[in-house]
Amino acid sequence: MVVQLLVGGATVAAAFYAARSGARATGAATAELDRAARREEWFRRVQWAAGLTLDADARARTDGLRLLRVLARSDLADADDLALLDALGDDAALDALLAVHSARSGAAWSAVAVPPAGRAAADRAPSTADPAPVAAPPEAIAAAALRLVLDERLARPSSAALRAVASAADDR
Repeated sequence: MVVQLLVGGATVAAAFYAARSGARATGAATAELDRAARREEWFRRVQWAAGLTLDADARARTDGLRLLRVLARSDLADADDLALLDALGDDAALDALLAVHSARSGAAWSAVAVPPAGRAAADRAPSTADPAPVAAPPEAIAAAALRLVLDERLARPSSAALRAVASAADDR
């Protein structure tokens, strides 16, 4: 009788342990499957945004770069994904624009060439101390904002020119 109680108790304990271990394994597998599904959807969005960056329409290209920036901020993006986004965001036109800014250090950036502080050109006397803002197309500003996020995520230094262009982004 005592032996039967001991065997019964051991059987119940073993069954409880097995059920608990199985529940933990199932929970871990479910979490892993959920993350894999989220990463698949993240990559589908990257493909969609990358396709927009190749569009003939400048607004679509700008929207694609903005979407890539949002995706670069995601915790689903690992180092390899960030390298991919970095390659997608490589923009020769932006590099040329940054070179212009470096040559004209101190100039402000704007999406369109408007005087600083929203004042009309007629209200403002020309000044050499206050350089005219450099006009940057929205596409270049979006590319700069993407590169700035990637620099932050990849722990790379960002130039002052890049930060200046990216600061003109209206959708931070």
